[in-house]
Order: sequence, then C-alpha cells, then structure tokens
Amino acid sequence: MSKPIIMIGGRSDTGKTASLKDLKDPSEVLYLNFDPKDMPFRNDFAEVKVTDPYTLHTITDKLLETGLDKYKVLVIDSITACMSLYATKYIGKNCQNKMAAWGDYGSFYDEWAKQKLPLLKQAVIVLAHVTDFEDADTLRSYSQAAVQGRLKNIGLEADFGVVVNTVLMPVETLKEYDNPLLTITEEDEIEGFKHVYQTRKTLETAGGKIRSPIGTKGLPPMWDRSETYINPDAQIILDKYKQFYK
Repeated sequence: MSKPIIMIGGRSDTGKTASLKDLKDPSEVLYLNFDPKDMPFRNDFAEVKVTDPYTLHTITDKLLETGLDKYKVLVIDSITACMSLYATKYIGKNCQNKMAAWGDYGSFYDEWAKQKLPLLKQAVIVLAHVTDFEDADTLRSYSQAAVQGRLKNIGLEADFGVVVNTVLMPVETLKEYDNPLLTITEEDEIEGFKHVYQTRKTLETAGGKIRSPIGTKGLPPMWDRSETYINPDAQIILDKYKQFYK
C-alpha cells in the first residue's frame, strides 16, 4: 500500500501543531521540533528539539539505515522553520558567496524531499507555515508554504500526496458541509467559529495548494465535497488515507 506523505499547512495560530494531539500510539511518533516553542499539549512523543537544520538529514538517514521500526510516524514541525533556520545559519551576513549558498539551500531541501523522503517506511506528517504571494506576471495572489529562493517558485506542496490547511471558519458556513468527520460543539456555536482542516479547494481559496488523491474508474476521490471541512485531527487523515488505498 502507498505510504502517506502529508503536509498540514496553515497560518500562525490556526492549530497546526494542536491537530497532532490525538495521534494514536504517541510513543511511536518521532517528533522533530524546529520551532523554539513547546508543544501546546502534553504528549508522549519522542521529541527532538532541533537547533541545526541538518538534523533533518541526520535523523532521516538513521531511519533509512536502521529502520527504527518502533517509530510509525515522523513529524516535522515545521519545514518552513527548518528552511528559515538554514537561511539564518548558513546564508547570514557573514556568508562569502550568497549565490552558492542559496543553491545549497535548494539542494538541502531537494535531497531530503525527493531522494530520502519517498524511501522512509514511516508515515510522514510535515507542518508548514502558509503565507500569501503575488505572481509577478499575472499579479494574482496565491498562498503556499513560506520559503525563499527557487523553492518558492516551485512550491513545497508539490512533494506531498495530501495537503490540507488549518483554517478558522464561521460555524454557519461549516453547517453547509455536514459530514461525520466534522463535529460542531456547543462551545463552537457560542463562539461562532471553529478551527478545522480544509481538505478541498473552494472558489475563495482557488489560489491555494490544497491537494489529495482523485477518484478514478468510478471510485470516489479521497475527500467528498461534504468533507471540504473536517475536525482538525491528523489521525483522521492517516485513517482516511489507509481507507482510500486499501
């Protein structure tokens, strides 16, 4: 069966990290923390606080060499923080050849995402900070993972089979997407909004990079239209992925 390689994108404070709290068997989750903050919930993840971007390669290599089968899920939080750390550490003001350094910046990511990531046995969940950009030719705005250099032109999302975004939505809008994966609580009703995953594009978000497997030969896509918005729970994505490819 195909292995899930998932990106959870979103703007700041929309619940990307919090959506990991209900992952099954947390002791089997290897969590690489590139952000200088603690997780917003208690957990039993095997956490590694990262201060050098090359730790991403070091740990990935170790997973590939030894298997480390006790870990079933690898979480990167976040790839945008990792790439920002790379730029700060290796393309700072003391860098002698910035053109070459930016080339290395792209190669650092490409080697990991295109050569090593597909070989991992673990399910992979990568978090990414999303921001708005403007196409220089069409002047149309679009949103995607916030990275620099040539990676911005390509978009990191292209390397992931499933991309969802964390968003804050009005409860009244969510009621149009009633489905078993979306729970609207009394507290949500009182507040008038809810943090959710967006799994499919809408007219308002057509410039985004959300993606998922499509239906073929009479089989439905991974997400039905009614599931455009679901509870922000990463385990739902893993379960849905397994169900789709079963």
